[in-house]
Amino acid sequence: MVFTKALLVTMLIPFLGTLYLSIKMVTHRKKIMCMTSMMIAMAVGMLNGLLSGVILGIVVSGNIFLSTVLGMCIGFLTGSLIGLTHGLKPVLDGMLAGLMGGMMGAMLGVMVPIYYQGSIVKIIFAFSVIVLLLTVNLLHNEINKASTYFTKIIQSPMATAILLIGFFYMYENIGPVFIDESSQINLKIDHDQHE
Repeated sequence: MVFTKALLVTMLIPFLGTLYLSIKMVTHRKKIMCMTSMMIAMAVGMLNGLLSGVILGIVVSGNIFLSTVLGMCIGFLTGSLIGLTHGLKPVLDGMLAGLMGGMMGAMLGVMVPIYYQGSIVKIIFAFSVIVLLLTVNLLHNEINKASTYFTKIIQSPMATAILLIGFFYMYENIGPVFIDESSQINLKIDHDQHE
């Protein structure tokens, strides 16, 4: 497998969203209730575990053990680190959701047929982006009781729909998520024949 721009975006957006959420949770921990922290830890752990498990299940195809363990570790770490701001309950919630997401994602990534691999990653990525937006909105509502410009955009269904459609249109036009070596060789042969 060759890493493409679409795969880089697929891994970078959840990482940046998780980083943003963790910074916000650390800097505003006194304003955030324990239940909100538990919800955010569970959502982030699950989506990171699921997405990384699917990607690893496809990239390390044939080795379900390695992809499952790595996916579970990524979900476990992100979920527990997000929950650290409010004690043991959010940590447990985040780590268990991350373990479950990594395990399910790896199984899905290994089982999906080759011709659906890019599609399943795009679908899981779409769910991840939507969950990240909702989680950021939840956190902003918890921190700022008054609405900010960002929360007004996210709370407007029409603005959110336009934003998501535009984002996924650009994401779809970046290119394929995966290119295997045989496709790359065929592309090189076709390119050489046209010259």
